[in-house]
Amino acid sequence: MKDIYPTCILLNTLTKRWHPIAFRPYPLPGPSGENHGRYKSIGEHREGFGTIEEALQHINGTEEFRLVGNIYGWDGKDVPAMVEIFGPALEGESVEELTDIIIKSAGELLAYLESHPEETVA
Repeated sequence: MKDIYPTCILLNTLTKRWHPIAFRPYPLPGPSGENHGRYKSIGEHREGFGTIEEALQHINGTEEFRLVGNIYGWDGKDVPAMVEIFGPALEGESVEELTDIIIKSAGELLAYLESHPEETVA
């Protein structure tokens, strides 16, 4: 059985390119070593994609990725390193439902950035 990595999307707010970012389990500090839904990013798609649809197609076409419904703004500087709690969200909506939700959210995020050009991170 292959490992499955929760995967979100970063929007580079400077270039307006979409970058899938995958996560691996990252246990809490301490003696328990239990995960409790905590994940750390393991890398983003460096080039990114020109449209949200292309980014989603890449995620949905990669067997090891599991789309989760998160979009993050990123200023494109430095390497994005993140720790997230996903928990039961991995058991949530179908890929089709998440894809529709993310496309809608992406449109809202782009509209916001266009109306607030002084902001580089959502």
